[in-house]
Amino acid sequence: MIEASRAFVCVRPLTYESKEEAPFLESLFRTRNGELENTVFILLGPDGKKRLSNSGRTPDMVFGDAQSGGIEEMVETMRDVASRYKGGQSGELGLPVVKDLRRALDCAACDDLPLVVVVDEALSKRVARLAWSEEFIGRFTYVQAALGDAIDGADEGAGVVVVEPDAYGLKGLALAQEKASASDEELGEALREGLSRHKPTEKNQRSHVREGERRGIDWESEVPVTDPGIPRPGKGR
Repeated sequence: MIEASRAFVCVRPLTYESKEEAPFLESLFRTRNGELENTVFILLGPDGKKRLSNSGRTPDMVFGDAQSGGIEEMVETMRDVASRYKGGQSGELGLPVVKDLRRALDCAACDDLPLVVVVDEALSKRVARLAWSEEFIGRFTYVQAALGDAIDGADEGAGVVVVEPDAYGLKGLALAQEKASASDEELGEALREGLSRHKPTEKNQRSHVREGERRGIDWESEVPVTDPGIPRPGKGR
C-alpha cells in the first residue's frame, strides 16, 4: 500500500476545519444524514475533478476490508491508475504543510506524529528535500508558521522546531530545534533527534473523549460539525 501510494499526491482533508475544503468534500461524499461526515475517501484524477473510484468514508467502504481482500484490490486499482497517469517533471516537491499552527498541532496529535514547525518559506524549501527523503517520508506533520505561545521550550530565533503535541493538540513541547542559518546536515540531525525523542501514545476514542470532557477541553471547529457520530454538534471534540 505504501509503495503504491508513492505514485499519488496523498491529501489529508481538514473536513470541518476549512471553509474552503468542506463544500468540495461534501460534493464527493455524503451519507446517513445527507451532510458532510468526518472522513472522505476517493481517488481523483490530476485535475482534482475526475472520479477514478467510488467514494466513501474510508478505503474499506470502497474496496472492502482486509479479510475480504480489500487491500489487494485497492493496491491493484492504484497501480492501474498510476500506469495511466505518468506525471511530469515539475521540479522539487514542496513541503506538505497544514493550514496553520493551531490545526497542525491538532493533526499531529490525531495522527500521533511529531510536528515540524518551519518559520519561513526559504527554510520550507530546504526542509522539503529532507521531508521527501527515504529516511523521513511520512514521519512528521509539517507547518510553516510563527512559533507563538503554543510551543513550550522553543528558543527565540529558532528556524525549525520539532514539536511533541499534547494529547489534545492544543499545545506542544520542543523536542529538537535549529536556527535558520543551520546547514542541511544540521537540519537533518534536528529531525532525527526529534524523531528519537517522540513518544507515540495509543489512544482509545471513548476514554480520550471522556478525559477531555472531564478536563473541560473543547474545540470550536471552523464550520459546524454535521457528523452524527460526533457528540455536541458544532464542536470538533
